[in-house]
Amino acid sequence: MRRFYFLIICAVAVVLSSHGANDGDYFQVEQIWYKVLSEEEGTAMVEYCDIYPAIDLLIIPNTVSYQGKNYRVKGISPRAFSQKESAIHIVISEGIETIGYYAFAYTYKVKTIVIPGSIKEIGPMAFRGKEPDVEAPPGTYLPSEIYVRSAEVLNASDNTPEKMFGETLNFATLYLPLGSGDPSNYTLGSGFAHYGEFSPYDVNGDKLINGGDVTALYSHLLDGKPVAYPVDVNGDGYFNATDITTLYSHLLDDE
Repeated sequence: MRRFYFLIICAVAVVLSSHGANDGDYFQVEQIWYKVLSEEEGTAMVEYCDIYPAIDLLIIPNTVSYQGKNYRVKGISPRAFSQKESAIHIVISEGIETIGYYAFAYTYKVKTIVIPGSIKEIGPMAFRGKEPDVEAPPGTYLPSEIYVRSAEVLNASDNTPEKMFGETLNFATLYLPLGSGDPSNYTLGSGFAHYGEFSPYDVNGDKLINGGDVTALYSHLLDGKPVAYPVDVNGDGYFNATDITTLYSHLLDDE
């Protein structure tokens, strides 16, 4: 019912704004609804997303175009994905700065979320989960893997990691960038079953960075199918040839 009323409001807003978007207007680009923050500055927020049935991969872009104007996506609004289907793997593009409270709470189907280094603030219970029971297979109401591309957000003064994550997830793994140090330094609370480290260059996840990662990345780009391990090597929110270039450059620098 809430989804029905939201779509009605958005449809009216689009009709009223057919002459051009105004501050506070809603618009849709592909599967995601946005809200205009400032027409003058060209900024918007992800407001709502409900994709049924869930798709394999959803990349939340840092820029969208509507009625001939480009908008910079500054953040994800509270409850934008809460209690909805969307995708199995979600990648938040570099450049997005905030994730609102309950933004991904009780999300159905989501297994993996990649948080970019540009994120400055994560709202309370943004990734709140529900412990699976006999009626809900493991992972139904929470992401099983969260990749944070920069651990700095976990120490930001306004975030309080335990507020963001502690006791809001069950059986999940939090992956921090390789070399971030001891995860216990971040006081992450008891919500995560365990921690791990990852390197964006280790595409196939074998803890080695070599030609096998180039092959794995190339294969992924050919078949277009998402994998559990992030393959967005350069962190721009897209999986394309620039990731191969970045990976090659890294391999050459190490030789």
